[in-house]
Amino acid sequence: MKEIFAHTGTDKLTRHAYHRYYDIWLERFYGKAGLRMLEIGADTGKSLSAWAMYFQTPPIIHGLSYGVGKPDYKGIACGLDKTTCENITVFFGDQSTPDTLATLVKDGALVSAGDDITIESQGWSRFGYDIIIDDGSHVPEHILKSFKALFPVVRPGGIYVVEDLECGYWDTSGATIYGKGLPGAGIGKTGSGNSVEKFKQLADVLMRYHIGFQSLSVFGKQVDHYIHSIEFGENLLVIRKKTGAQVKEHPNVQGTLNMVNKNNVASWQKQAQSTNVF
Repeated sequence: MKEIFAHTGTDKLTRHAYHRYYDIWLERFYGKAGLRMLEIGADTGKSLSAWAMYFQTPPIIHGLSYGVGKPDYKGIACGLDKTTCENITVFFGDQSTPDTLATLVKDGALVSAGDDITIESQGWSRFGYDIIIDDGSHVPEHILKSFKALFPVVRPGGIYVVEDLECGYWDTSGATIYGKGLPGAGIGKTGSGNSVEKFKQLADVLMRYHIGFQSLSVFGKQVDHYIHSIEFGENLLVIRKKTGAQVKEHPNVQGTLNMVNKNNVASWQKQAQSTNVF
């Protein structure tokens, strides 16, 4: 991955050194037939080309671009690697708007109203994404809204990556990213200003079977109850979705559930949900 990032010139290498994580996180998808992925934040198309060069199966690769005009992504990708560029498609829109997110679900993930998107659905072979990467506006509120809307269309066993979490910590006067302000940002801040703090709450949600509060949720059951794990790296995170088998394999905890004060858990859930922006 390092060599591919270097070839395409993406800042995933030059600024962030994200290859250290993608080498591990993407390995099990390498060579998968019918792979479909989406990257929010297509910029100049460099990273889209990198994914095409890495997977080579060839995968279906979608990007979302906003605020950089409408460059010739196909030309850029083909200039870097003519053998893999034809499967790249770029949508244009603002990830913070419901209309754009709805377009990504309907025209990108190919999920229509009425489609069964439960883990057990038989339709995942024709719709959804194996991999979604958010390298978009970096505004925490946008990150959270996008995750809430798009994680349900991640295929069973797929992953959702959020890059460049640092912006949620930028709390000096006048701090902006791509011309957008960062209200509520800062270390330890809850609410829409720091997406890291909201994602940290998923660690508590993952404990729900072991504390006897199976309905515990922050982003909603369609999101939270299908999460297998969450892993934080340096300035990025990955959330893994359960497979059908993993959904059925609930812990069978006995004898200690009465050790947890359910009123306190309910109070925590109420407070956590009160800071939602989606």
